[in-house]
Amino acid sequence: MCGNGGRCAADFAMRHNICGIKMAFKAIDGIHEAESEYGIIRLKMNDVSETMIIAGNYFINTGSPHYIIFSKDVKAVNVFEEGKMIRWSDDFAPAGTNVNFVEIQENNTIFVRTFERGVEDETLSCGTGVTASAIAAVLSGHFDTKSVNVRTKGGDLKVEFEIEGTRITNIWLCGPAAFVFEGKIDV
Repeated sequence: MCGNGGRCAADFAMRHNICGIKMAFKAIDGIHEAESEYGIIRLKMNDVSETMIIAGNYFINTGSPHYIIFSKDVKAVNVFEEGKMIRWSDDFAPAGTNVNFVEIQENNTIFVRTFERGVEDETLSCGTGVTASAIAAVLSGHFDTKSVNVRTKGGDLKVEFEIEGTRITNIWLCGPAAFVFEGKIDV
């Protein structure tokens, strides 16, 4: 599942009048709702029924598996080298995992850098990764809110959710989707 890709696909469908300002679509991890509010695309993520602690860090599957490491200075982290090492570690064999490096900031804000499996490098923003990171920031006691602002190299997002016992529900990944390119191919 690609959270930001889901938001972009929803924005595309809305812009081309394929649907209204609310819609639903099926992805590899199930049905997702999406809606547009004042230029912000909100994507409902699937509930999280299990979180794990592995080597002192959170592991959360938000449609894709994510390992979350808190760091005091995320800008100083060598995301490629450290992420690659963890992604292929025995703890996550055989499929591996995505690795998120998270810095706690003021005003319920985190800064996230993600090593994505498949890409095998750092990406500018990972929707499922920021979702997992926001949830981990609250579960670990860094914030007492259920709405976390997220900064990435690719832009700013917000993750909203509710905690019901051991389940994380009503999870929404929210942020703008910018139209940047259109092309046509003559066949």
